[in-house]
Amino acid sequence: MITSMRLEDLHPNDYNPNTMTKEEFAELVAEIRHLGRLPKPVVVRPDGDGHVIVDGEQNWRAAREAGLAEVACEVIAADDFEAMRQTYKRNQHGTHDPLLLGRMFRRMLEARGLSQRALAEEITVSEGTVRNALTYAEAADLRNSYAFEKLSVRQVRTYLRLPRALGDLWLDSGAALRSLFGTKTEEGAAAAEYDDGRFGLGQEWRWKHYAELEASGLVAFLPKPHGADGFIRAMKTLEALDQWERQWLAGGRIAREELRGYTRHHFGGAWQVRETSMIDSALACLIDAKVRPPVFLLTPEEFEDLIVSNERDSFSAFIDRLHVAVAKKTGKVPDTEWGRKQQLREIELEQAPDWIRQSKLPFAEKYALWKAKHWRRIVSEEQEDSAEVLAIKRALAARDRLERKDGESVERAVMRLIEEGIQGARVAVQYAAMTGNELARWIAEHFPLYDPRRERAEIDRLAANLDALTKPELLLLREQLEAFQRHEALNLELAGSDVAGTIQRLGALLKG
Repeated sequence: MITSMRLEDLHPNDYNPNTMTKEEFAELVAEIRHLGRLPKPVVVRPDGDGHVIVDGEQNWRAAREAGLAEVACEVIAADDFEAMRQTYKRNQHGTHDPLLLGRMFRRMLEARGLSQRALAEEITVSEGTVRNALTYAEAADLRNSYAFEKLSVRQVRTYLRLPRALGDLWLDSGAALRSLFGTKTEEGAAAAEYDDGRFGLGQEWRWKHYAELEASGLVAFLPKPHGADGFIRAMKTLEALDQWERQWLAGGRIAREELRGYTRHHFGGAWQVRETSMIDSALACLIDAKVRPPVFLLTPEEFEDLIVSNERDSFSAFIDRLHVAVAKKTGKVPDTEWGRKQQLREIELEQAPDWIRQSKLPFAEKYALWKAKHWRRIVSEEQEDSAEVLAIKRALAARDRLERKDGESVERAVMRLIEEGIQGARVAVQYAAMTGNELARWIAEHFPLYDPRRERAEIDRLAANLDALTKPELLLLREQLEAFQRHEALNLELAGSDVAGTIQRLGALLKG
């Protein structure tokens, strides 16, 4: 029965899988405006006070866009199953959203208790069509927010074969089949998949391998891969770390859950354990293999604290400190020569001044500074407040490691620093012997504002203005100027004057 109905009395169903592009929808709206009516009636069935659309939802939406108030409708009597069947059959040549189609087929199966084959016969399609559509619905159940409709059925089927965590990583990297089959192109992946099946090998070995990798629990440490190549690299990392753990776990000597806390640092790329050989050396220090079962001598948290607090150490220095940490906790002298040497160095360094022990320098540089002959001579003479010592302190104040030249040892860099500090102190003494007028002239001529060859008048005026400053202020300005020229920051706590006040006075003088 064909009858006219108001658009507001119709509403769409909740299972329609039919889709239309923006361009196709625009053409439909234009055609309706040209005809002044729909090309064909909307098929509806009664639903309470209104009618639900069985077929023609896009026509109904286009009619609203075109400004129609009523449309022709064909009213049919149908239950849920029959309504869904007709929705599909009447649009069999249109475009279907595979995810929505799969969900509709699943509702149809549940409504009549049919098998996939029976449903395929009912709607006269192949069983493969039904099975492929249901694959999309099944994948969406696992990860509802992902746009599976944009993937091919082979990609969706592959996702369902993968363990959940690895499958999600694969999706996030672009769901490239080549990243799973080890080929350079997607076509190559399809050929590899076909060959596996043709020769009766199947792909069970692949999925078993991925299942074993996920069961290791290491997937949680992987960063999100980017692209197919990123996923391939992530899987190689996962395989290498799983193999490494298996070697340490061989024979049941160590439980995986005990080892995992230390593996995490290797995964995190900590400097000291960024390579497998490094973490092997670290574990050799950490594990007491003389007892059964072997035990870890430091907890994962203690191990992490050691890494974080000494993140600038070289690997050999880190191993030394690891031995010392174990020795302090267990009361045992380290078994290696490195460990014994490091322990003695730490004891020696405890005698150094606080400003050396608490500096930001790496341990090796602090120790070399404390042991330097020049420095020990100064300290033995109790001259820690001398100009030389203050110069060295200033040189170190803003540094977290020494500036070493190519091939220069730590000890030589320390000696160079001390020599520069002592030389700077001697220069400071020379400047201290100058009169205020001589200092003012020197500062004006070296001030970065003026060119000494072209702006003599400005330099003379600045020198005259600087004469108004006190000699301590002039000495401080000279020191600031030299620090600026060396691109260093002056340690204000060691400057001995009010820097801010001096700069303010200098600014006022410059303006004058």
